[in-house]
Amino acid sequence: MRLLVTFRHCPETWADEGKISLFWQSRVRPPEHTSSKTHEWEIEIPLRDGKWSGPSVGRNSDGRRFLYFSWCNEAGRMFRRVKLYQNQVVGDSVVVSGVLRDGSPACSTAIILSE
Repeated sequence: MRLLVTFRHCPETWADEGKISLFWQSRVRPPEHTSSKTHEWEIEIPLRDGKWSGPSVGRNSDGRRFLYFSWCNEAGRMFRRVKLYQNQVVGDSVVVSGVLRDGSPACSTAIILSE
């Protein structure tokens, strides 16, 4: 399947990290990061029996599948990640918040926006 993931309201700087960027973690192990200046990624995800599969898909111990999006500072150090779970996606596109309620870079489970 082809999935369009768009992040909105992404901060450009944060606390002690300085200038920051959001990346799609295009490979789980070892991690590889794919950048996007527009915070949009068109991701090709193989499906196996209706479930996401392939090297970019993470799996929880309970079987849930997800994609990682990683925040890195200018030195390339990853300091936060967002998990976008397959069950959060309806259709072939999704819009995700790039910030938490306190204004810090999004982390943990993705917050889906209705845009």
